Amino acid sequence: MAVTTTTLSAHIGGKIIVDADADSTVEQALTSGTTIYQIRIDNSNNSNSVFLKIEDAQSGSNQNVPDHMFYCPSQSKVSYVINSGIVLASGLAFYVTTSRAAANTDSPTKDVEVRLLVS
Repeated sequence: MAVTTTTLSAHIGGKIIVDADADSTVEQALTSGTTIYQIRIDNSNNSNSVFLKIEDAQSGSNQNVPDHMFYCPSQSKVSYVINSGIVLASGLAFYVTTSRAAANTDSPTKDVEVRLLVS
């Protein structure tokens, strides 16, 4: 089978947001609208699974029900590619916990790295 290379006229995403030590502390990455195209969670240092929680908010809180949640098993790295993107109208706030419960504030024991490709 032949290999095909296609040159893209426009790039997807213009910013990469990195939190090298994501935990239950809310990171207010953006205070205006954006679109998320890719998410990478590196949980390779922890023996527990983690949940990345994202809020469409100018001022996020780990006591709110998150708008989006993404799972990463223990001692793993997971990437999510969202072809049409997740549109956030107000802003981008995120945090990581060890439980899927909405208001959970239990931080992972060791560092979790989160990378977001946004426009």
